[in-house]
Amino acid sequence: TYTAINEATQHTSTKPNLAYTLKGAAVATPATSAPTTAPPVSSAPVLALDSFEWSHNGAWPGHLAGNTQTNSGVLSTLEDCAAKCKSIDGCIAFNYAEGYFKNCYTYTAINEATQHTSTKPNLAYTLKGAAVATPATSAPTTAPPVSSAPVLALDSFEWSHNGAWPGHLAGNTQTNSGVLSTLEDCAAKCKSIDGC
Repeated sequence: TYTAINEATQHTSTKPNLAYTLKGAAVATPATSAPTTAPPVSSAPVLALDSFEWSHNGAWPGHLAGNTQTNSGVLSTLEDCAAKCKSIDGCIAFNYAEGYFKNCYTYTAINEATQHTSTKPNLAYTLKGAAVATPATSAPTTAPPVSSAPVLALDSFEWSHNGAWPGHLAGNTQTNSGVLSTLEDCAAKCKSIDGC
């Protein structure tokens, strides 16, 4: 995590080393250390989750009509679950049971009328533009509760480059925040530090 960075000291890496800056943050580029050439341009990683849209906190139970559910196993992150769904031919939705042992459930068919809501984190997403069935024979008598998408710490940041801003170079104030499990955890850690 950084409380100050100097863009002129940007380090590029050959291995995945995802560097993000807080959206709208002022970033120093002192004239005394300006680069003679522009740093190489890198593009933001393409996340599997970008192909999906938030549905609700819950699932579409596999035993109910219209749902084709597969337990795709325990996965480490929401992104891993999205990637698993994308790797399955015909997968149109998934739910990541974050509050239930991190099981990933994938679906090749869902019936919105059977939507189940949960009290624990159970993040349900549908493939953007996918056709979702709502048969008239199983329509609910009341609308399901509306949930909002989780607010991710990473949403506050924008992709910068694949690399870092080495702490020993002028203008950078770097802190080793320890080993964290996910990119989202790293973003949350930065958000929790005043001035990061």
